[in-house]
Amino acid sequence: MNLYDSYAHEGTLGINLVKKALRKYGGKTCIDIGCGLFERPAYMIPEIEWVGIDPDVSDHDFPYIQAEAENLPFDNNCFDSVLFATSLDHVKDPQSAIKEAVRVVRPSGHIIVWITLRPRNKYYIWKRSGKWYDKKHPQAFIEESLLEIVPCKFVEKINIKWGVNIFVWTCTT
Repeated sequence: MNLYDSYAHEGTLGINLVKKALRKYGGKTCIDIGCGLFERPAYMIPEIEWVGIDPDVSDHDFPYIQAEAENLPFDNNCFDSVLFATSLDHVKDPQSAIKEAVRVVRPSGHIIVWITLRPRNKYYIWKRSGKWYDKKHPQAFIEESLLEIVPCKFVEKINIKWGVNIFVWTCTT
């Protein structure tokens, strides 16, 4: 099994740990920002009412809206949690996406980010640009840069492996 498989398939370490984080922090309603092209991502647990957004059109078996992370079509304070499941490094403007996530999460709700952190070196990041060599991942994060853009109380980090981590924040007003 390769790293890609760990994101997509039931029973893998990444999926199991995300499910555990969702059971602990997900609440009753969650917006999955960047839900992707799967009909139902393997991390979606039945205890949560899901709404997905993604800029790409795809068939889903849960409520889905075609939209971008930087401009969420929802009222303030309407979700118990916000999940970026391997998607924050795909958005055009991560700070705007996080600002929108904070806006739509209820007070004391959670922002959960499942992300791959890359080493800070020339083999992975273009010199001084902060961009990935991989054009499908236009944003590069190290742990410090991720922690800086989320203006909420940091709660927990779950390290999976291969640089893949789950971060959780609680948002208070």
